[in-house]
This record gives sequence, C-alpha cells and structure tokens, in this order.
Amino acid sequence: MQNTLNHDGNTRVPQYKPTTGFDATQVDPVTGGPLEVVTYSQWREYTPGPANPYQVYQMFPNKDLQENQQWSLALEYELPNGMMVNTNTGYNKLYVSSNGDDKAENISTRVPILPDYFQLGPDNRSWTNEITLTSADDGSRGNWIVGAFKQERYTPVLFMNPDSPNESCGWRGDGTHVACGDLAVPQSFIHVLTPAHVVNKAVFGQYTYDITDELEFQGGLRMNFDHSNRDTEIIRRAQLPFGDYDTCLRYGITGAEYLNPQTNSGTAGVTGTAPSYGCAVVSNSRSDIGNLPVDTEVPTWKVGLNWSPTDTDFLYVFYARGYKAGTHQGGGVQPEEIDDIEFGWKGSLFDGLFTGDLNFYYMDYTDLQGSAWNIGDPTGADTTNSNIGEATIQGIEASGQMFFGDLGVDFSVAFSDSEVEGIRTVNEDSLPIWADNDTGGTLDYLPQCGIGNLTQYGTGDPNQVSTGRVVDPADATNTIPNGNCFDYDPYFVSFSGQPQVQAPELSYNIGIDYEFAWAGGSLTPRLTYSYTDESWSNVIQTDYYRNDPRGITNLTVDYDRDDWTVQFYIRNLTEDVYIASARDGWISYGAPRTYGVRARLNF
Repeated sequence: MQNTLNHDGNTRVPQYKPTTGFDATQVDPVTGGPLEVVTYSQWREYTPGPANPYQVYQMFPNKDLQENQQWSLALEYELPNGMMVNTNTGYNKLYVSSNGDDKAENISTRVPILPDYFQLGPDNRSWTNEITLTSADDGSRGNWIVGAFKQERYTPVLFMNPDSPNESCGWRGDGTHVACGDLAVPQSFIHVLTPAHVVNKAVFGQYTYDITDELEFQGGLRMNFDHSNRDTEIIRRAQLPFGDYDTCLRYGITGAEYLNPQTNSGTAGVTGTAPSYGCAVVSNSRSDIGNLPVDTEVPTWKVGLNWSPTDTDFLYVFYARGYKAGTHQGGGVQPEEIDDIEFGWKGSLFDGLFTGDLNFYYMDYTDLQGSAWNIGDPTGADTTNSNIGEATIQGIEASGQMFFGDLGVDFSVAFSDSEVEGIRTVNEDSLPIWADNDTGGTLDYLPQCGIGNLTQYGTGDPNQVSTGRVVDPADATNTIPNGNCFDYDPYFVSFSGQPQVQAPELSYNIGIDYEFAWAGGSLTPRLTYSYTDESWSNVIQTDYYRNDPRGITNLTVDYDRDDWTVQFYIRNLTEDVYIASARDGWISYGAPRTYGVRARLNF
C-alpha cells in the first residue's frame, strides 16, 4: 500500500490568551518569591485571535510532505496433528519532510517568522514479525496459543532551526514586550541529527479453559524486552550567499529545496521588505551527545472470566497488567505500567431490537509518561517526555444501536474520573531571561547546576556553584548569571489531585439515519452529533492550556447502487468554533464547516 500526503503545512497560530509569568527582578511581598505578572505567548502579535480564528499569518510558505509504504504477509499452515502455525510479517517505510513558522511552534525564543525544518527519513523503516502455534481443536475443554514477536525500527530524525537575531522580540516571561519588525535573516542554523534505533521483542502464551458450557477461564502471560537508543549530533550551519542553491545541492544537503530562495522568498514585512536567503552548509560541529541507550524487561499478564448465561448475553471480568515501553527521550524514560480492572456486558435485548455493550473500568498508572520539565540532560534543560508521577482513571463506557424498520439510531457515551499524583514541573514563563541557553548548548535552557556536562546521568560536582550566579566583578554587592548553569529547584511546582492530561470527563455521540429506495438503489441520509468535554493539554492546567468543549454536527447522504457508493458530506454543520489543541504558546482551531463528495467502487 502506498499513501502520499502533500499540503501546505499546519494551521497552528500563537495563543492569544494571557498566562502567568514571573518577574525575577521583583520580590512578591507575600510569598517572598518572584513577582507574579501577566504575560502572553511570545508571538501573540501574530495571531488574529478569536475574531478571525481561521486566518494564519505566514511570511514564508509552509509545506508538509508524507510518503508511506506498507507491506504485509500472512501465512498459515496446519500440522498433521491439527495444530496451526501462523506467521505475520510487516514492513513500513515513512518519509516526512516539513517546514513551518517558528512563531506557531513557539520553540522557546527563536525567530517568529522564519521556517524551521523537520525531516523523518528517507531511511525511516520498521519491520514486524510474529509467529504463533495454536493447539488443535480436538473438542477438549482447554486450548492454548504460544508465540514470539519482534519489531525493529530505525528512525533518522533531522531538525534545522535558525540561530535568530530576533530572539529578544515578542512577549517575555516577565511580562515585558518588544515589538517584532521585519525579519532579521539569521546567519547560521542549528542542525540536529538524532537517529534512533528501537527493538521490541516478546514471548507470550495464553490458555483458555471451559469450566462449564457457559463459564470460561482465560489467562495469558507476556515477557517484553525493549531496547531504545539514539546518537545525537548538533551541527551549526553557516549561511551561503543568497541564491547559491546549486552549491547547496553539491553539498548533498537533504531537504535543501526548502531553502531555495527562488521558491521561498517571504512576503513583505512592516517596512515593505521581503526577506529571502540561501541554503546552509556545515561549517562546524557543535557537540555530540553520544549513545543514550535504554534497556528494559517488563512482564505483563491478564486473567479473566467470561460467562454466557444465554445466547444473547456475554459478561466478562478481567485483571490485566499493561505497559508503555521506555525510551531514550529526556535522558532515559522508564516503562509506564498500568493495572487495569474491567467488567461489563455485551449482548442484545428485546428480540434483537437493541444491541449494545456496557463497560466499567479502573486503571492505576505507575511511572506515568508525559511532558514535564527535565533537568537530567547534561547539555541543557527543557520540557520533554519523562516519568512524571502516578495517576488513576476510572469510568463507564456504553454504546448501542436500535433498528425500527429502515430507521436506525445509535449512540455511545463515556464518563471518566481521573487524578494525578506527585507530578512536578516548571512553568517556563517563570524562568528569568538569563536561564536561556545562549552559550552554544543543544537545548533551550542552561543545564542544571551540579549536572552540566560532567556526567550523563550523574549528580555532578557538589562543589560547583549551585545558584547559577557569581559575584559581579564590577560591583561586589551584586551577583550576575554565571552563564554555565542554572538552579531550577526553586521554580518547580507540584500538581496533585487534578485530572490527567487530555482526559475529558464526558463525551458522547448520537446518530440517526433512514434508508429508502431511490433511483434503482438506496439513499441513506445520516445526521450525527458528538460532544467532547473540556480537557487540558498540559499538567499546568490553566485556561492557557485548555482545549475547548465542543459539540459537532455532521451530515452525510449515501447513495448505493450495485457496486457503487457515492457520499455527500458536511462536517461541522453549525460551524462551531473551538480550540482543539492548546499547546505551549500555540493553538489549533477545529476545522470549520467543510463539505465534499466521495465515490467508491467495489470490484
């Protein structure tokens, strides 16, 4: 299967809502800490706000190219004794090449109106193999299945971000603002090469036993072996003369076409000047982080009972241990483990008029993975994937469908109650400007004092300056940043008792359709309404990071005749305007009203 997607990039815009920052030069008389102030996303002046949510300000054209190849092979063989051998092999190759405005990404203090570049591939590949042996169907009460699994993935990731002379413009965390004028073309770029190699292996088995004709026991065990590592090289690229595109190609720079000045000249700025610039070549290496491996072994299991008291009722209960593999991100992330207890019903009622299911669940997370402030990287500090704490989530899910002749009605509803514990992170807006990593490091902020570049995961030298400040040589009564490290401990904030990230409390949808004969075929109009409660995209759950509640109405009309299906659709019929994703400094609105026609031929 071959899929290709090529469009003009994302439609994210800077966040317009105010947020909380801290002025480190002033003392709050109540708390004794930095004075709390009101601030905004750094590039707020480039967002139209809620008055015109679908306007996107881009001085350079964006692009997003994705090419995906998928292949699979399944084989089945029956042994003479009736046992079955099954193999499944999969291959996937994904290439992504995109560039977009940093103002929308809000990558810390980089330039708001120059595009950054991201590439995944072209040698991004994964292989999956699974083989199973199933017991013979000999009429006995017990049966089993055993197997082995392996997935291997090589993912070469490339970032290119400009070293910007516009770093200090826009809104700052201390509530100050410096207007951003025309684009100041950077003279160099930071080029990050970070290939990752991931191998996941497992052996597993499951046994099922019929206690009675209606009651069944099921148990399974799986042993998982995961390896993840990356080698990261940070390179600075100096800018070639404008228009020197051929030289860029001769250097063999991947994705060089994105910097072609013939196609990527920007639009005019506030003074009428249109920026343009040439491609970039390697001038000198910045640093080599080296191999950051993570190896883990995690057992998982499941035990449960299935009961079928009638031909139309199926009840179940189980306890399972699941996990999410550890990764090399953030200096090493350990596996996330989940204990899951569920029970429920599936079946039909009223002689088949209603079919549905009802499920109750409780999940307990240990070493929860999520985005939080990480100071363990010896090259700098930033928000990254980490083991952020513990969490629980419990809830109810139900769905059903009913048919009254040619009239169909269906619904689903989910209610969840979640809570996190022990999560600590840093609000970047609270950091003073001198915590910025302007000394050639690889991350946006200075390394934690006591870690620095001393060890990969160690605690560092206890004799190193712990405050990140030294005595001012010109004034012994004053201190100045030491420029090498920063102590983040006073800026950490703890969060407990609040909902999990991206966990709306209530969501539901309902649909109604009617099929009737028309023009030698059938015509089926269908109207659906879905509602999703508010949620938060960050553990700092303020309105700044709030994903809006939304109620979306969709309409489809399907015409079926012989092997043809033609569908007319309208999505977001009432044109509900809502923030679908509120990230650090930028937001994405849900799609406006869209409509179209699709056709399908079965042969």
